[in-house]
Amino acid sequence: MTLRAAAAAADVLVAVSDAVAAMLRSHAGRTPVVTVRNGVPYVESAGRDRRDEFTVGTVATISRVKGTDLFLDASALVLAERPATRFEHVGQADLHRDSGLDDDVAHRLRDLPPDAVTMRGAQPAGDMLPHWDAFVSASRSEAFPLAVLEAMAHGLPVVATAVGGVPEQIRDGETGLLVPPDDPDAIARAVIRLHDDAGLRSRLGSAAAAQVRSERTLARQAGGLHGAYLTALNRRFGPPRIRRAA
Repeated sequence: MTLRAAAAAADVLVAVSDAVAAMLRSHAGRTPVVTVRNGVPYVESAGRDRRDEFTVGTVATISRVKGTDLFLDASALVLAERPATRFEHVGQADLHRDSGLDDDVAHRLRDLPPDAVTMRGAQPAGDMLPHWDAFVSASRSEAFPLAVLEAMAHGLPVVATAVGGVPEQIRDGETGLLVPPDDPDAIARAVIRLHDDAGLRSRLGSAAAAQVRSERTLARQAGGLHGAYLTALNRRFGPPRIRRAA
């Protein structure tokens, strides 16, 4: 109902991914839908601030949609085989309004080895990305997540669930690793693969950074939004000569 009302009032609808665009078109009627994918700021290529332990990070609010429980389950599976690995979660708590999840997270953390997983709460992602060796996105649903793009821009190899617009961000095996949703074992296997293969980490991370710098720039996003505004103006007022008269 809300999407149909928005489409009826709008001259154009903007989606951040083709996956979102397909959903919008089912409610848009005759209102055009255009895809303008998110961009991220340019990140200068720099050496990573490595730690002694192989460290895997994620950036997401604590919620079932973002797969916090899946991230912790995958962490436990990895630690059973690679016990020196460390995991860090950056993201706001207390937004999900799901008291059951709080209990689930606390239970999972109690069952993990001490100091193996650190929940860092809300803080700038850019402060943490240079310290990590790999990035995980365990979400059950996504549109076109900025966290994945930011990790790619920093040259991190990314393991991500193939949901929503994520497959439009990552070319599996080329610029990251895609895994099925709701499958902590698949996440763990991919993380172990990265843990054991420094060459793969380097290749995926370098390709990811190059892809973001060429395809997911803020300038490209701005150009797409400019085109969407022109489409809206043309639908409302007609081509430029008529628009000036109006």
